[in-house]
Amino acid sequence: MIPLAEGKPLVRVGRRDGCAFVCRRVSGLHVAPEEWAFRGECDWLDPPDARPDDLAEVMEISCGDCLGLGPGWWFDSYFGWVYVYDPGLVARSLAGDHSWVPGFLGYG
Repeated sequence: MIPLAEGKPLVRVGRRDGCAFVCRRVSGLHVAPEEWAFRGECDWLDPPDARPDDLAEVMEISCGDCLGLGPGWWFDSYFGWVYVYDPGLVARSLAGDHSWVPGFLGYG
């Protein structure tokens, strides 16, 4: 999964609210063995003052009980966020079309 997403854009989607935020590039993806956490750095499209406070530049998810993986996405169960790196869905969001989100989350 890491080679498929490293250096590419992604979309963070909130499972609870369906809000989508676009990351221009996710980099430095790795598993930090000392904390058993999946980490990476996100270059968000929205400036800091337009993002929620919990949308940090560093993503960190516990590998023990909070990380879920699927085709074209990973899930942070602690915060309820899905990080989507599927190229087709990300391209739509980069073009400003987030209409795929409800169907992806099973809401539509």
